Amino acid sequence: DIAGVAVERAKMDDNLRQAYAELNDLDQLKTDFISIASHELRTPLTVILGYLSFLREEASPEMMGQFDTVLNAAVHLRTLIQDMLNFQYVDTGRESLNLARMDLVGLVREVMAERDETAVAKQQTVTINLPDTEISIMADSSVIEVVLNNLFDNAIKFTPQAGHIEITAEARGEEVWVMVADNGVGVPPDQYERIFKRFYQVEDPLDRHHEGMGLGLAIVKELVELHQGRVWVESEAGEGSTFFVALPLVE
Repeated sequence: DIAGVAVERAKMDDNLRQAYAELNDLDQLKTDFISIASHELRTPLTVILGYLSFLREEASPEMMGQFDTVLNAAVHLRTLIQDMLNFQYVDTGRESLNLARMDLVGLVREVMAERDETAVAKQQTVTINLPDTEISIMADSSVIEVVLNNLFDNAIKFTPQAGHIEITAEARGEEVWVMVADNGVGVPPDQYERIFKRFYQVEDPLDRHHEGMGLGLAIVKELVELHQGRVWVESEAGEGSTFFVALPLVE
């Protein structure tokens, strides 16, 4: 009868709601685990990379190759950890930000200090041009840290052995610009837009020389735009690239 059908329908609706709630809880547990595990792994790995770089400087020429092998393996592990963090943003999105006034110059210094060992492993030189004074923005510092990590990792990845990277931050009108320049492989003009799409690789996927999942620059663009900012690249194939991030200044 109609009453019985209505009761069964109500039970099915309740069961579906309960199953949906349980799936949401499991999904949140997965997201929390990825976030916590990634951060917990990254902290000791930074210490390991620091000590490896220090020991490498004191090593004999005969041992240099072994240290480079270990350093490159540790750098590969950090790339995987960063990809885990990137997947977290791909999977969950980022609709809300914990905005607060922050010093972008200080954060650039902190993030680059963690990346020095990676550049050392490839014998790259890094020039950092930062003002002596703070440059304030209204932002979610943890999100901007992800942006900077991905930008710097991208430069290190595509800059050749013994290449050069230059990082600059400066106020430009009502914005602060962060510029990351390298003398790497460069980007063809017809791919300027595509490199900011998720999972896109400039290289042929069957003939790749660089690790990663093609998420870094896409995450940069999405997170910067959440802050009402802009991202773009200027480059020539074979001549290197300069990536620009522009964010609104706070007086």
